[in-house]
Amino acid sequence: MLSAVHNLLKAAVALHQSDDLQAATECCLQVLTVAPEYPDALYFLGVLSAQKKAYEVAEDYFIRAIKVAPKRAEFYGNYANALLEQGKFSEAVEQGKHSIALNPNHHQSHNILGNAYLLQGDFALATEYFRRTLQLNPQYALAHNNLGIALQKQQQYPEAISCFQKALEIQANYPEALYNLGQALQENGQITAAQHCYQQILSLNPEDSNAQRSLREVDSAWLQPLYGNTLLLRRFQASDSEYLSRCYAAQDFMRFYHHFLPCNQPVKLLEKKLHQNAQLHPCQSKAIDWIICRTDATHISRPIGIANLVDIQFAHRRAELLIGIPEPVDRLGHTGLETSLLIMDFAFNRVNLNKLTSYVYGINPIAQKNTLALGFKQEGYLNAHLIQPENGKALDLYTNGLTMTDFRHNTHLAKLSRRVLGRDVTAHKKGC
Repeated sequence: MLSAVHNLLKAAVALHQSDDLQAATECCLQVLTVAPEYPDALYFLGVLSAQKKAYEVAEDYFIRAIKVAPKRAEFYGNYANALLEQGKFSEAVEQGKHSIALNPNHHQSHNILGNAYLLQGDFALATEYFRRTLQLNPQYALAHNNLGIALQKQQQYPEAISCFQKALEIQANYPEALYNLGQALQENGQITAAQHCYQQILSLNPEDSNAQRSLREVDSAWLQPLYGNTLLLRRFQASDSEYLSRCYAAQDFMRFYHHFLPCNQPVKLLEKKLHQNAQLHPCQSKAIDWIICRTDATHISRPIGIANLVDIQFAHRRAELLIGIPEPVDRLGHTGLETSLLIMDFAFNRVNLNKLTSYVYGINPIAQKNTLALGFKQEGYLNAHLIQPENGKALDLYTNGLTMTDFRHNTHLAKLSRRVLGRDVTAHKKGC
C-alpha cells in the first residue's frame, strides 16, 4: 500500500510541476481513499486548493494535515501563505512563526513572514525577514525580488536595484523582478535604463499592460517641445527665472491663472528650483511646465505665457491643464486656442492620456466660456470652495473635463485645428 501511495504522490508532484492542478488533485484524492489521514496528501491538497483560490477547502486540508503531523514546519508555512493571500495577516504571522519555531532554517517561512509585514507596511521588519531568508538560501530569486521591493518602499534605491538585478542573475527573464527593476530605476531617475527594462518585458510578452503603461510614462515624448504655426511650447529652464518671477508678481494675472502660488519669489531661488526641476522627467515630478513662446520668420522667440499639465496620474491617464498669458496684447488672435490645441494634441496623441481636467475660478467667467468652447464639459460647480489667503474671501470653482473619446468626435475642434495648425489633431493618433 505504501508503495502505491508514494507512486501516486510522486505523480501528483510531477503533474503539479506541469501546471495540471486538476490531475494532481485527483492523484492526492486517490491516496486518501486508501489512507484517509495521510499527512502529505492532505498537505498537498491544501497547497493545490490554495492555488485554485479555494481557500476554505485549503484551510480544512492544512488543519487536518497539521493535526496528523504537528511537527512539520512546511505545513505551517504554506498554511501561513494561504492565509496571507486572503489578507489574514495576524493569522499568517502566527502560523509563520510557528513554522520557524519548529525549523529555524525553513527559509520559505521567513520569506512568508517578510511578505506579511511588507503587505502591512512594516517595511523595516519585512527587510529583516527577507535578509534572514537569503542568509539561509542565497540563491532564492523570489526573496531577492521581495527584499528589493521592501528597500524600494524605503527609497533605498541603489540596494533595491542590486536586489532586482541579483534576482535576474539567478532567474533570467523573471518578469516581476524585471518590472520592479524598471520601477526602481525610474524612481531613481535612471529613465533610459528603466525604458530598457520595460522594452525587454514587452519583447517577452507584448501584451503586458503594466510594461506598456510604464513605457509610456518614461517616453521621450514628454521632453520634446511643441511646435505650432506661430507658437513654440518648451519646458521651463533655469534661464526663465526672471520672466516667471515677473509673471508671478503680476497680481491681476495670478488671481485668474493660479491664485495660490507665491507671488514674490526671489529670482535666484526660482532659478535654483527651475534647475532642479529640469533634471526630473515628468514621470518623477508628475507635472510638465512649458513657456509659451511667440516665434517669427527668423525663428526668434519671446516668452508670452505659461502652460502646465499638473497632477499627472499615469495609472488613470489623466492630468490637469492650466494656461496663462499675462499681457492682454498677447492674447489677441488665436494664441490661447493654438496653445490649447497643441497641448490637446500632445496629451491625446503623443502621450496617450485619456482625460484632461480644467479648474476655473468663479471670478473668471470668460475663461469658463472659452473652456467649454474647446469641448470641455462642465462636471461641477463648487460653491465657496477655496479661501483667498490675502483677504479671507471665498472663491467658487468650476470643474471641467475633456475625454479622449469626446476629443476624437469633436468636429468643431477638428475644423479649428485645421485652420489654426493646418492639421486635424482630433483624428491624428501616434501614441507613444
